[in-house]
Amino acid sequence: MKEVKSNFPRTFEISPLKTLADAIEGLPIFELREEAVEPFQKALTEKQLSSYSLIVSPADSSSWLGLFWADMACASPDYWLSCPDPDSLLVITGFECFYGKAADPLSFTVMPVRPVQDVVVCESHNLILITGDTEILAINERGSVWHINDLAYDSVIITDVRGGVISGHGDQDWFDRPFKIDASTGRIIKGGI
Repeated sequence: MKEVKSNFPRTFEISPLKTLADAIEGLPIFELREEAVEPFQKALTEKQLSSYSLIVSPADSSSWLGLFWADMACASPDYWLSCPDPDSLLVITGFECFYGKAADPLSFTVMPVRPVQDVVVCESHNLILITGDTEILAINERGSVWHINDLAYDSVIITDVRGGVISGHGDQDWFDRPFKIDASTGRIIKGGI
């Protein structure tokens, strides 16, 4: 799992867990799945480790190990990034996009974008944009601020974010069509289904 670079400040550190030897004894372990986040009650084995295992070390609270489970049949990006809110973490694994406060593993939820296709960091607009096949979700310092569904039938691609406008294109029934979206409100200015 790799970090997506941004200049958003953060109040935590992340360490990918590659082997059981990297785990800190006594470290609380949490399973993060689409349906729930809960403490991991069994002994961890090497087989359960994957590229989706991270040690999260918040500045002002205890570290924890997150097992970010995903649909492994999906060839999708796997990475993590800090957010406009310095206390929040975004983890993309398989189909899933997990978002929550780094100091509170029980705060993590799965964002409503499936499958995740791309993540665009827009520091100038204090936004992270997550694209799926047909949609875009925006996260700012308050969390998820808007979500556009049915922007295209397939392949939503962001090409530019400038002057408060998100530009891109998507497949509209075998024809590539451009769109423009107001970055602050998510209002479609042009395009969409």
